[in-house]
Amino acid sequence: MDGRKEDVQVFSHIGFRSGWRSKLEESFCALHEHPHVEIVYHPTGHGWTELESGFRLEFKPGSAVIYPPLTAHSQKMECRGEDVVVQLEVAPLPEELELPILVPDIGIGPLEGEFNILAAPPAARTKYQQAAFDYRAAGLLSALLDIYLQGESGNTTGEGTKGGYAEHAFRLIREQYRNLGSVSEIATEIGISYDHLRHLFKERYGMTMQEWLIVTRLEQVRELLRYSNLPLKAIAPLCGFGSDRHLCAVFKERSHMSPGEFRARHGIN
Repeated sequence: MDGRKEDVQVFSHIGFRSGWRSKLEESFCALHEHPHVEIVYHPTGHGWTELESGFRLEFKPGSAVIYPPLTAHSQKMECRGEDVVVQLEVAPLPEELELPILVPDIGIGPLEGEFNILAAPPAARTKYQQAAFDYRAAGLLSALLDIYLQGESGNTTGEGTKGGYAEHAFRLIREQYRNLGSVSEIATEIGISYDHLRHLFKERYGMTMQEWLIVTRLEQVRELLRYSNLPLKAIAPLCGFGSDRHLCAVFKERSHMSPGEFRARHGIN
């Protein structure tokens, strides 16, 4: 053994697609989606981005939001600001990008410089220019994901760190949504107090653990409404709801339409 670590390939492909910047007044952008990974850096301005399910991230100056492909989201800019956008093809998609993620503060430095370069690509690129932009995009995405995984405390995300506790809870709720009786059970499983965990979770994700549980359950409901003919009485227990009546009430409150109306609009049959 020579002491060297075996090389690990994280991505098999990252390809730069496009980039631009937009100066914005106070504005609202309705639900929309893109076929590629989208990174939106906010050098100035603050507001929020929200998914159809109700999952919300609040951004501030210096933060960046990374969206998975085909993720419908809206954006509210609450004051004058600027968006710097980079879109890229990524394979395989990192597991951290199940949902949009917020990188809270990239600071002024090399990463901001990379955004500035990628947001102003040549209209027609040679194959070598394209390769250079691919490498820059790969470096930018990798750096942002690394910052995200380190957490706001600057620590690594082992299960015993600030970021690690919140992310562990995030994953467990995602995995156990169907049979989870109370989100306090997650704190017991992780081995810290519920009050401490809920504080860390809200700080990290901008929503409570209970809200994330509801968002996760409703995501599964929407998938079954879109792609199956199961009745609501069958869908409810599959998605963690005690009854179809409870499911209907929560769904209508969050989606502003009934499950039946959603299926009529979005179902494949």
